[in-house]
Amino acid sequence: MSILSTTTRKELERRRELLVEELTALDVILRASPPTNGVKQKQGSIRRGLAQRTGFRDKVREILAANPQGLKPAEVTKALEESGVTYTGTTKFSLRVSNDLNRMLHAGELHRTNSGRYKLSGG
Repeated sequence: MSILSTTTRKELERRRELLVEELTALDVILRASPPTNGVKQKQGSIRRGLAQRTGFRDKVREILAANPQGLKPAEVTKALEESGVTYTGTTKFSLRVSNDLNRMLHAGELHRTNSGRYKLSGG
């Protein structure tokens, strides 16, 4: 005899599925991000409230991990803005995103599809 009602069991299973998806995305990010050996990343002019503990590229990796089909630079820019990232640098934000995507591409962290979408190299 089960202690849980059918509704409760279904809700717990749904929550477990969401956690598995989140853990999978975190695994992709961790594989793509080598340890910094205690060296803090430069924060630049990115301000994000509670998410301040991660760098700009970490946030880009999170967004790409959550979108395994890949994203175009404009879509990454929109996702960053929607996630609460605010940018106060002198370079146009969309150009900053595009430049960082290209740097990450040349560093081997990302690959670009024929349609111009960027994906994590590990995914």
